[in-house]
Amino acid sequence: MVIDIAREALGWAGSVLLVVSLLQSRMLALRVLNLVAALLLIAYNIALGVWPSVAMNVAVAFIDAYYLLPPSIRRPRQRGATVAQHRSSKRPVTALMKTSAPGKDR
Repeated sequence: MVIDIAREALGWAGSVLLVVSLLQSRMLALRVLNLVAALLLIAYNIALGVWPSVAMNVAVAFIDAYYLLPPSIRRPRQRGATVAQHRSSKRPVTALMKTSAPGKDR
C-alpha cells in the first residue's frame, strides 16, 4: 500500500515537473527541470514495466544532459581553425560586394 502511494507520487511529481518545465522561458531552466522530470518518469515507468515510456524518457534525459554540457565539450573546435575562419567560410564576401545601389549601376 505505501509502495503504491510512493510510486504514484513519483509519477505525478514527474508529470507535474514536466509540464512546469515546458512553461519556462529560460532554456537552462527548461533543460534542468525537464531532465529531473525525465529521471522521475524513468523510475516510475520502470516500476510499472512500461518500456516504451522508459525508452522515450531515457532519450529525453540524454538530450537534456547533452545540452546542459558546456559548449566546449559538446562541439570541440577543429584543430587550428578560428571562429573568424568558420564565419567567413559561410558566405563569400565577393557576392556582397557586387551589389550596387538602385539607379547607380550605369
